Amino acid sequence: MLASIYQRFDLFPYLILKPNHMFLGIGDANGDLTYFLETTMIGNVRLDALATAEEKWEASKANFKNAMAVAKEEFDEVKSRVDAGDPYYAVIDLKEARKTIPSINYGSVRTDSKGKVMLVR
Repeated sequence: MLASIYQRFDLFPYLILKPNHMFLGIGDANGDLTYFLETTMIGNVRLDALATAEEKWEASKANFKNAMAVAKEEFDEVKSRVDAGDPYYAVIDLKEARKTIPSINYGSVRTDSKGKVMLVR
């Protein structure tokens, strides 16, 4: 879902695949992977145990930075496996993939006056 949001904002999302897991990469306009995010770690912080909004903000920010650091480490492993030709590891460029596989929300669904479903792009 985050990949779709990033793509909607004209960022360059990638799915980083390894056995039994996938995480997110974000590239720059040149296609170079710049940021990585271990999305399973987002929100893995007990905000209810914190008293102030400032403490909650700092804990959330630290959690997000940690999710990025872990994903960068994971990416380094994946990249070496992809470079070695391991078929169980991959870096999927979603901008390229979307050229042949439309997203679920590809356009808007409308009905005409007779109730016929139409796809508006």
